[in-house]
Amino acid sequence: MAFIKALVVQHQKRSLEKRKLRKMINRMLRRVTAISRELHTLNSHPSDWIELEISEFARIPNCMMLILDLAGQGVQVFSTSRKVS
Repeated sequence: MAFIKALVVQHQKRSLEKRKLRKMINRMLRRVTAISRELHTLNSHPSDWIELEISEFARIPNCMMLILDLAGQGVQVFSTSRKVS
C-alpha cells in the first residue's frame, strides 16, 4: 500500500510541475509574440507608422505627421534608392 501511495504522491508532484511548466511556456510564447509584433512595427517603412500605431513607442513630431500622412496616401516621399555617380 505504501508503494501505491508513493506513486500517487509522485504523480501529483509531476502533474503539478507539468502544469507550472506549461503555464510558463505559454507565458513565454505570448511574450515572444508581443516582441515579434513590436519588432515588426519598429522595422516597418515610415509610411506604415500611423497604421501600425508606432506613436505608442514615442510621440511622432507634428512636422513628420504631414510627411507620414502623404506617404500613407500613396505619395512617394521616401526615396528607395540612391544613385551615386
